[in-house]
Order: sequence, then structure tokens, then C-alpha cells
Amino acid sequence: MLNDETAPFEAEFAVVKLSDIKPNFDNSNTQGRLIKQESAIANIVNDFKPELIFYQEGGVNGVPIITRDGKVVSRNHRSEALRQIFNAQTHNAETAQQKYKQGAKEFLGVALENDEIIVRRLKENMSDKQILQLAFSSNIGRESTMGEKALSTLSLYRQNIATLPKALSSENVNGLKSLVSQHIDKQGNGLNTFEPNLALLTGLARNGKNSNILQSLDSIKGNSEYKNKIINMYVDNAGSFYNLANNPSFKNLEFRDILSDAMYYTAKQNPTREVDYTHLISDIESFLNIAKDKEALKNALVLDSNKIENLTAQAFGVALAKFSRQENPSSALYECLKEAPKALELATQPTFFTQGKALSEVDIYDFLEYLINQGQVTQSQSALSQLMPRLRELRESIANPQSSVSKVESSIEAKVIETDTLESTPQKVDSSDIIFTDTKGKEHTLTKEVQQQWCETFNLKSLDESYIPQLSQELQEAIGKEIKLTKGSLYKIIEKGREQYIPQIKETLEKPQIVLQDESEFIFAKQIKDDLYLTSIGKDFDTHITIISNSPKTDKTIQIS
Repeated sequence: MLNDETAPFEAEFAVVKLSDIKPNFDNSNTQGRLIKQESAIANIVNDFKPELIFYQEGGVNGVPIITRDGKVVSRNHRSEALRQIFNAQTHNAETAQQKYKQGAKEFLGVALENDEIIVRRLKENMSDKQILQLAFSSNIGRESTMGEKALSTLSLYRQNIATLPKALSSENVNGLKSLVSQHIDKQGNGLNTFEPNLALLTGLARNGKNSNILQSLDSIKGNSEYKNKIINMYVDNAGSFYNLANNPSFKNLEFRDILSDAMYYTAKQNPTREVDYTHLISDIESFLNIAKDKEALKNALVLDSNKIENLTAQAFGVALAKFSRQENPSSALYECLKEAPKALELATQPTFFTQGKALSEVDIYDFLEYLINQGQVTQSQSALSQLMPRLRELRESIANPQSSVSKVESSIEAKVIETDTLESTPQKVDSSDIIFTDTKGKEHTLTKEVQQQWCETFNLKSLDESYIPQLSQELQEAIGKEIKLTKGSLYKIIEKGREQYIPQIKETLEKPQIVLQDESEFIFAKQIKDDLYLTSIGKDFDTHITIISNSPKTDKTIQIS
């Protein structure tokens, strides 16, 4: 028996040719080793102690354990040392070789040839899964990296992880990681919180496009304080990620494929959030500009077929990096992830101009918008958040081979309300009606009556003219840029079937009773008869107009006299 958590294994002693054993250090086959420790191998060769190989009854210590085809399951470094002992021509190697042969003679009564060693060969009745579990469990307590520790703990606790309840309820991050530990570590009664939570995180994080969880853990460089801060923030919140991944309301929210890559990008963070966001904005916009040309996009994807996934993972990583800079990173991230379901539910509620979004349709980009918008509102924060829908649209366009070129270009140019979000050039039918297709492929009709109402409401000669509301000096300074309503704004209204509210837009914008600042937008409020109308203006769009019906959250209020 290895320990109370691991099933017994059956093996038989065998004499094999030295060339038949296959140690490896590249985290493949039956090994979770990531680093070949040359110093450990040299120590075994130069100070060979046969009693550490022979006379070690049971368990994984002692004689190497191999599969039927020679892959080393346990004692990987020792197996490599034996290869060197029998192949090297040094005095220490020759001395070690004699000691090894003498030990084999005394232990098993076997006289070995120069190219023979003794191993324990596993019986044929072990499955590949059982062999891997044995291999990784054998490294417990012997890990040389955090990645190796992640593998060994996952192997130890995998069966218990499968029995976790679908939702873990807690009041704080300490309570959560203790709860995870109690469920997973049956022996420790929850006293050891780090290793069970590390195992859960490792099990959640699937291999990413660029790295797996082992590589991501080992990529965290710097002093011990910095490394521990990043690692603990993720590990302590393994239960938080688990809750989100298993939330039945968010069937389309899948972040596990990029969780390991996100950890990598968190580890590579810049000194400030501003620098992180600015660099990422530049990378995303650069790719979107390349993608304007179909041939250039094709060539770019040949060079990096995972470009969009990489940018998405980077957004995930830098959004989480913000929490690592706080006084208590684990607690700060815990509170954010705990509130995520409520926030996502609120963000998807129907509005005057939008039909809302089913919770089952919430995806990684909705989640990233929520994460990015945490903390102090800045221009870079708003800009990065607003790039997430564009990434989504571009990814969907590329993933769908039936998408037209114009739709791909549409997703690149999209700024929510501009005419560039349209899939095709409007065509006039029935004298002056306009038919257009939105980015989801749905046709809409802009009637001549609504066109006339739009022009009359905003005193425009044609739809090609823009409307610029007359705002007070105080409000202009607060917003910091000119607001425009364009033909694209009208198209967006038609898409959502909210043209009946066109008459209230101008009055709400030019004569609001109060203006609220809510994260990345300003919300104009106006009581007209018995109804309250709310019009929101996105701060970082040159032209952005939408009407919302839900009451906004607010941190600041600008009083309008």
C-alpha cells in the first residue's frame, strides 16, 4: 500500500536488459516529471547506496517499477542513474556498479550481467488509469516543481474530487478552501487546505492552447512572496472556479480551456493594470486591423491559428492580475467570483432596446467584461471591455465557414451602434423602405415612416446626417467628448424593435433631470408623464446610444440644475 488513499498494486521482480527501461522527464507516458535533476542523478552515481534500492519492502521506494513495455512508473531518477552507472567509464560509476551487483546477489541471489538490472514489473491486470495514478502518487513528497506537485496531488485526490457536491457554499475564501479540503482530503479532515485545493484547480484547468496547468505553475517567476501570492490566489479560489464551472444556469460559460493560459498571463503581468490593459488593447486592435483584409486574416491565422483564443486567455489573465495587486488577493478574487452569477444575470436582463440574453447564452466574453470592469473606471478599462464583443463576433465569424466576408468585416468594425455593424449594404424596396441584415443574419425593415420620424425628431435633412445633442457645459466636461447619433444608431434601434421610443430620446438627452455615471457609461434620466426614461451613452464610443429599462447601479451622481 502507498497510503490509505491509494489502492495496492501488484508487481513481480524481473531481470531486464538496461536498454529495456525507459525513464523520461518530459511529462509524457507514465511520468509527471518536468525537470531532469542532474545533481540528484550524479549524487546517486557518486555515492551509491544499495540499501536505498534493495531491502525496501513494498511501496514505491527501492527497486524501480516499470510497465510491461519498459516505461518507468516509479524511481525515474534512480533508473536514469542506473543507466549511467552501467554505461559510464568513471571510477565512481564502476564502484557503484560493483555495489549494485553485490546488492542484487545478496537480496535476490541473482548474478547480473553488465547490461542487466532488477526491476519490479507491473502485472497485466492494471489499467492505464491505475498506472498513471500510481506513477503520480509515487512523486508525492518528492516533487521538484509546483507543476509536479499539482500532478501528484491530483492523482492522490482525483477519486474524491469526483464526489464533490455541485455547489460549495461559504462565507469567505478561508471557509471555501477549508470546505474543499474537508470533502477531498478524507484523512486530513480539512487541516491541509493547500494540496486538496491545488488538486481541484489542476483538475479544473484543461490543457490550454499554449500551456497546461503544470507549465503555467512553473512559469511563475520572481521572489517567493510574489510566487506565493499568485499561486495562492488561484489555488485558494479553486472552489470559486468550480462553482462557476458547475453552475447550471450558465451552460455556455466555458473558461476551463483557457484557465491554465490565464494563469500564465497573470504571472507575466506588468507593474500596473493600466499597462496590462493598454498593451492588450494594442494587440487586439492590431489583430482586428489585420483581419479587415480577408487574405491578411487568412495568413495571420496560418501563422497563429489560435490567435483569438490566445487574446481571450490573455484578457482573462490580465483581468485576474488586478486582484493579485490587492492587499488580500485571494479574498478579493473570491468576492468577485462569488458575485459573478448575480452580476451576469443583471447584465443580461431585457432593456428598452435589447431583448436581453438567456442565462444559458452567457459566454466567456460576458464573463470577461464583468471581470475587466471591476475596480476604478478608466479609459483603458472601458476600451478593453468594449473589445470583448468584437472578439466574440470575429471568433464566431471565423468558426462558421458559412459566414460571408462582409459579416467577418462587420465583426471587426463593430462599435455597437455604427452602420459598420451591418452585414450588407442597405437596399431600398417599396419606394423608400430599407432592408438590412444584422450581424446574426436576421433581416430587418426600416420603414419610411420611421425614417421620417427620426429625421423630424432630430431635425435632420437625411439619415446620413448625425444628431449632436445640446448638452450643458458641466455635462460636456464630465463626458469629455462629443455625442453623436448616426444612422447606425437608428439601425440598432430597429434591430431591437424599440422604434416607439424615438420621440423620448432627444428630450431625455437634452433635458435630463439627473445624470448618473455607471462604470463605463453616463445614464440620462427623465420623467415624461408617468414613465421614467433612461438613455445611456458609452463614454468611449464616438457614437453610442442605447435605451435601458433597468435601474442602473451608480457610484457617482452628477446633479443637473
